[in-house]
Amino acid sequence: MKNNRNLFLIATLAIFMLTSCSTETEKPTVETSEAEQAVVTEETSEATAIPLNTGESSLTWNGYKAIVDTAHEGTLNIAGGNFLIEDNELVGGSFTLDMTTIENNDLDGGRKEGLENHLNSEEFFNTADFQEGSFEVTQVTPIQETGATHQISGNLTLKEISKNITFKANLEGLDTEEITSTADFNINRQDWNLGHSDDQSIIEQMQDNALQNEIRIRLNLQS
Repeated sequence: MKNNRNLFLIATLAIFMLTSCSTETEKPTVETSEAEQAVVTEETSEATAIPLNTGESSLTWNGYKAIVDTAHEGTLNIAGGNFLIEDNELVGGSFTLDMTTIENNDLDGGRKEGLENHLNSEEFFNTADFQEGSFEVTQVTPIQETGATHQISGNLTLKEISKNITFKANLEGLDTEEITSTADFNINRQDWNLGHSDDQSIIEQMQDNALQNEIRIRLNLQS
């Protein structure tokens, strides 16, 4: 009887974790498709390559718990990249991520260290084996919307898994060499096998289900 009661409590908790959601993730979650060939690259076009200022560019992330309305925030360093500009318009570009620089900004002490170790572990980004991530633009479409001037598609590569994603961005200064591009969207961590293992125990599966799939990404790229 005691074992049945324990199984019932575990099942109830698992269902609660799977059905609970945070109100903090109300950003568009990108759909993924197979990686595509970039239409314009620095090697194959006459576009002007304007390098990113890595000291001014940033990637901010947020992760969310499913049980309670709790989020963690941190940063990831952009190691390099460029905008490809032709006739005062963005036609391509790319950037790389230094995955070893994952940092949490809202915790301190042992809790901060514990979360960062978890994110660096084999279960998540496995930064010992995959020290670099990247994004390469495959298509750019000018749009006119509040807070967005372009729709950008590109291949996001994490842990050597490449998926094509599309998001809206706001670009300024395209007719100068001082370009700023900002974007705010979610990715689904399961698309890049983040927080997933084929041989997870029941406890590990429950811990994984305690996290929402959405990871919020805020990009601020500056030349």
